[in-house]
Amino acid sequence: MQDESWLDVRAILRAARRDADLSQAALARRAGMAQPTVASYESGARGISVETFQHLLGRCGWSLIAVDANDELRALVDDPRRDRGGRRYPPHLDVRRTGLPGDWWGDYYPGVWGVPPRPTWTFHLDRDQRDWRRASAARDARAVREARAAREAAAGEEFGGGSGAEN
Repeated sequence: MQDESWLDVRAILRAARRDADLSQAALARRAGMAQPTVASYESGARGISVETFQHLLGRCGWSLIAVDANDELRALVDDPRRDRGGRRYPPHLDVRRTGLPGDWWGDYYPGVWGVPPRPTWTFHLDRDQRDWRRASAARDARAVREARAAREAAAGEEFGGGSGAEN
């Protein structure tokens, strides 16, 4: 029996395909799979992984996104950032680029034996420092949203939102 959940992947896939004006065969060709496979995903006869779902949506010109707790849109894409060993960083760490001197702990020990070469990405292991960075980023984002809203409100008043001269 098919699990009836709030997210009907089959309906979303059909809507994306129809929106792109593609037949199942055309979508299958674009995605590099057989038409019966696409039909089985749409009918629910076969389960579909998130990766395959994203791949098929992408071939239709759609993207899969999520909304976080702050109502910010988040694209659901694989994080390309990797360490020197090709491994993903742990998801609980806030990974950031090491662009400026002082962004990485090794910058404070130039020429010391044993300090590895400067990486492209780094993170803080100290939870208090991570929480502080997250809180400041949230405050900055909120300030940007409020400034944008104020600018748009001012522009609306300037271009027709006000009472203007009456004849």
